[in-house]
Amino acid sequence: FQNRDLFGEVVDKLDSIGVRVIAYLAAESPAMLQQGEEKAYDYNSNSPFVDSCELCPALTYNAVPFCACAPSVWQWKKWVQDNYGSASDDTLKVAFGEVIVSEFAERYKDKLAGFWIDQGNVANVKIITEVIKLQIAEAVVTFNVGQRLPLHNNNPPFEDYTFGYPYYDMMNVPASDCHNFEAILG
Repeated sequence: FQNRDLFGEVVDKLDSIGVRVIAYLAAESPAMLQQGEEKAYDYNSNSPFVDSCELCPALTYNAVPFCACAPSVWQWKKWVQDNYGSASDDTLKVAFGEVIVSEFAERYKDKLAGFWIDQGNVANVKIITEVIKLQIAEAVVTFNVGQRLPLHNNNPPFEDYTFGYPYYDMMNVPASDCHNFEAILG
């Protein structure tokens, strides 16, 4: 898959049949600012494609024992440090907006209707909104900050719509349950 743009292929196909796409992006990635690097796919060599034991010592300057790091997280932090002069959480949030979100907005600007940014509580909402609107002026944007109900705009003036989650117990409560009524009305 290294030479394929899988997201682009899906967006192109949907666009060809008249379906507009709202892109989902997780704001914590790739720095794992919300869940921590232990939850990264390649932490402690959990991925068959990444050998953390080989990569971690050099990436962490031997500060992390054994294989207990996520090379993807440390490579991103190193890139941000090299290009922004800092790898603080605030700088990682800025880089996420200016580099990753900007790439999606620019590359798919003619085919995206908007963005749904998850983990908005660890995002630089202002920068993300600015880079999206620069490329796609009509794009709708929302940030999930964990607010379930009641529904309301969590980031005025940066958020164009809000969303609702169904009742949290999806395994035991059907979507038509009265617990979801407020989300439906919202």
